[in-house]
Amino acid sequence: MEIRSVSLRNFKTHAEAAFEFRLGVNAICGENGAGKTSILEAIAWTLFDFDSGYRKEELRRQGESNTSVTVGLVSARDGRYYEVQRRSFKNRPDSYQIYDPELGLKLDNLENVSAARLWLCDHLGFRAGMDLSRLFAEVIGIPQGTFTADFLKTPSDRRRIFDPILGLESYRDAHRQSIDLQRYAEGQQQAIAQQVAILSAEVADLPTLEQQLQEISQSLEQQRSLLRQRQQARQQALTHLQQIKQQAQQQQQRQQQRQQLEVQRQALEQQQQAQARSRDEAIAAQQILGASREGWQRYQSLTEQIQALNGQLRQREQGRRQLSQWQQQLNQLRETAAGLEQQVALQADWQRQIEQRQPDLQQQEQLEAALRQQQQQQQALSQLEQRRHWLQQRLKAIATEQQSLQQRLSELQGLAVQLAELPRCQAEIEQLQARLARADTLGNLAQDRRTQLETFTAAIAQHQQAVTAAQAQLQDLQTALPLYQTHLAQVGETLEQGLQLLASQLDDQQAFFAQLGGGDRIALSQQLQQQQQTLAQLRALEKQVEQQTLLEQQLQKLQTEQQSLEQERRQLSTELQAAPAVITAIAQTESELQALGDPRRELQLLRSQLQASAKVVSELQQNQAQQAQLQPQIQPLRDRLEALAELEEQLNQAEQARQQAAEDYRRYLQAESISQQLPEREAQLQQTSEQLAQLQAQWQLLQEAIAAEPALDLAILSAAEQTWQALEGECQRLTGALPGLEQEQQRLQTEIGRRQAAAQTLAEQQQQLEQHQAIGQFIETARRIYNQSGPRLSRYFIGEISREGDRLYRELLARPGVALDWTEDYEIRVQESGRWRSFKTLSGGEQMCAALAVRLALLRVIGQCPIAFFDEPTTNMDLQRRRQLADAIGNLQSFRQLFVISHDDTFEHLTENIVRVERQLV
Repeated sequence: MEIRSVSLRNFKTHAEAAFEFRLGVNAICGENGAGKTSILEAIAWTLFDFDSGYRKEELRRQGESNTSVTVGLVSARDGRYYEVQRRSFKNRPDSYQIYDPELGLKLDNLENVSAARLWLCDHLGFRAGMDLSRLFAEVIGIPQGTFTADFLKTPSDRRRIFDPILGLESYRDAHRQSIDLQRYAEGQQQAIAQQVAILSAEVADLPTLEQQLQEISQSLEQQRSLLRQRQQARQQALTHLQQIKQQAQQQQQRQQQRQQLEVQRQALEQQQQAQARSRDEAIAAQQILGASREGWQRYQSLTEQIQALNGQLRQREQGRRQLSQWQQQLNQLRETAAGLEQQVALQADWQRQIEQRQPDLQQQEQLEAALRQQQQQQQALSQLEQRRHWLQQRLKAIATEQQSLQQRLSELQGLAVQLAELPRCQAEIEQLQARLARADTLGNLAQDRRTQLETFTAAIAQHQQAVTAAQAQLQDLQTALPLYQTHLAQVGETLEQGLQLLASQLDDQQAFFAQLGGGDRIALSQQLQQQQQTLAQLRALEKQVEQQTLLEQQLQKLQTEQQSLEQERRQLSTELQAAPAVITAIAQTESELQALGDPRRELQLLRSQLQASAKVVSELQQNQAQQAQLQPQIQPLRDRLEALAELEEQLNQAEQARQQAAEDYRRYLQAESISQQLPEREAQLQQTSEQLAQLQAQWQLLQEAIAAEPALDLAILSAAEQTWQALEGECQRLTGALPGLEQEQQRLQTEIGRRQAAAQTLAEQQQQLEQHQAIGQFIETARRIYNQSGPRLSRYFIGEISREGDRLYRELLARPGVALDWTEDYEIRVQESGRWRSFKTLSGGEQMCAALAVRLALLRVIGQCPIAFFDEPTTNMDLQRRRQLADAIGNLQSFRQLFVISHDDTFEHLTENIVRVERQLV
């Protein structure tokens, strides 16, 4: 950031004035009253909103109705050049105009002072929200004569000055003001918690409704399952009926096939007779084939018969399993029917018990309501008892703290007496320092005077020899010239007087030299060290005594708290007198409830049993219907199984017969393979014979199949049709019973849907409660952070400012062997030659440089500001100290731009950027 110019119009004593500035040191010089300070005041009023304590009319030139100041600056944010103008009117609020010359545009929405202040904070390089006015007043532009005053104040006064500059008050204000937000968050939590309790009560019967829905759904599923079984049985009956009809159709088709095979066999036999004349060469093989064909055919037939018997065995096992399953199902139905009949008999007894216990339920509800109210009273009294116990403990702690504070105050009062020696000690230290400084000066002067005295003594000795020789010559002349004897006697007296004068001067110089060497510097240093140790002890006592006011405030606060807590404790003791009566009432109510039993639970159990028994009659009827349907199916199945009891014997016989035909089967296969080697005729004859044999085998198989099939019985066909019609009727009956159960299921689903919606709302409310609890925890944590951030930020800023100030202090003094420290109570300490010195013990020039270093460090650390203003920094300084401060300011290399106001030529030798201000006539 850089300030390039300032233009004033009707500002204080300036009618029209413009000044330009450069980088480095800008010395603003002029006579007293010329308006040098007004230039800085104009910059402060425009850029920092600092009015220097003047009223609006005092900033305007006398007789004028408006004033304006325009400052040209280079932004610290974007490096662009802007012209910032502030205008003040007699009857209107102040306004700003910020102009960008490069673009030729005026920035919009910045006429208001508050909006312009935000823009300036950003472009001057300070954090948003910083109090620019206070920053300029306390750090950037210190008024005349007060440059070191802030650091000489007490620690509490220093905190009131520097805490706002470091931004620490904002954290304390945030912690204090956020208590209302915390209370609001707690209120929101309580409201949501009440809503959660209401919704919890509303969804309490959801499990009961879900149980009812589960029972009705199970009953409905059983009906549907039974319907599916009946539909499956119906489908099986229909399939069986269709199979019987298909069997009749197949028998007719087999008769037709047998007739066709008969015709084909006759044709082949005629063809075989025609080819018999060609079989001479294959007689042997043909005879073998003819001899073994019957065994071979019997072997194949037996194989098919064994396969059929195995299939019948599998069907018999399936039938046995089906019979066992039906028998077990029938036994279960009979057992269930016995239980249902007992439940039906208990319904009348349950109804009578419900009517008897109904008055007891009303009495139980009244007693429970009274007990809840009494328990709430007991809980409230218990909280009061806890509060009273805490009050007693707190009162004891307050008494202990009061005793400790009073003891500490007594000790501090004793220390205050010792502090009466502080002014005397400081005065003695100043005297000793002055005497020691004078002794150092005299020591340096004595060295010079010693050389002068030696020279002067030698000169006097030479002069005395010359005077002695002259006096001897005068005596000779008086003898030789009697006429001039009087004049020569006067010359001798003059020479004697001159010699006496020189001797007197020599005596004075020797006495002065003796005085210069007479000071005991070592004794003065020891006395000064002792007095400084005493002063350090007194300073430590002073810091302790400064705590007396704080301790008295704490004692007064404890006394006020003690009175308030004691009054609260007496009030709680009065309220707690009702506790025994509440405990007795609770015991009596609990005794009555115990004697009464639990009518509510008993009635709920009886009603649930009675409600469940209403379905028992229906279930009993369904059970009986199932038994009636199942019993007719068991006996036919048992009869069919008995008819298949001899299958194992038939299978053994068939196996034995097939074993007997195995040899013929083997011989036939061998003869068949040999016959394939016959000549072509034999092959043709064999082919015809084989075709005839195959045709005969087919005819035989078909004949056996026709013989094995029983004749179609019309009674079986009629029974299959009746079975299918019965199952069709039962399916229609079950289908008609489903709508009633489905309606009940839909009603329960609707009620459960409402409860589930309430449960979802409950979950949302619980989630909101958790969120509000998290927000409350966040607010509490934030308040704790705000409460702790002030001290932490203070330590950080003070450490950074102390390091920067230490560097600047050495830069100002151009002495690398010194060190500066800014403590946590904003006190400046300086270390030199391994010894720390407080700010008050520094010389005027050292105090000015130390204060300058800390203030410049504040600018660098807080705002990264490379600009500083000095208004008459050499006030009340002698020539040597003015030059030392000017050289120190000139040594600063860390700041881009410095503004120094001076009424003399102290700073003119430091820079060529000299701005001269002349007095303007009003």
